[in-house]
Amino acid sequence: MVHSTVRAWAIKDDWNKHKDKQKKIIQTQTNKTTTRSVIKHIQTLQAIQTKFMNNLKNNNYEVRPHEMVNTIRLLLELEHAKEVKDSLIKEIADKMPIAMKKAGIPKKQINQAIKIWIETVE
Repeated sequence: MVHSTVRAWAIKDDWNKHKDKQKKIIQTQTNKTTTRSVIKHIQTLQAIQTKFMNNLKNNNYEVRPHEMVNTIRLLLELEHAKEVKDSLIKEIADKMPIAMKKAGIPKKQINQAIKIWIETVE
């Protein structure tokens, strides 16, 4: 197939628009899946921590102390990752309207974009 033919099809059918749309869908789904996974792991590790603390109180050591230390480290890392994500979302939410206003986007469109963005990250 000739390069110029493929290029003509790409321009005619606006392949870049379709590529950008697919990229956005993939990013959104990846973000949602990652968030759910991190939350699930945090909950699991919190349950392990609770069980360890209860066993410790009852002098029952089913979980070895070094295993619990590793669990707590992992829990802290995951909680930190979630805090970073939440902080980033807040910062974007705070600064996005300012940037859009500076770009000359009408207030009605800014509000609509923010509404859609909030729905996307939930």
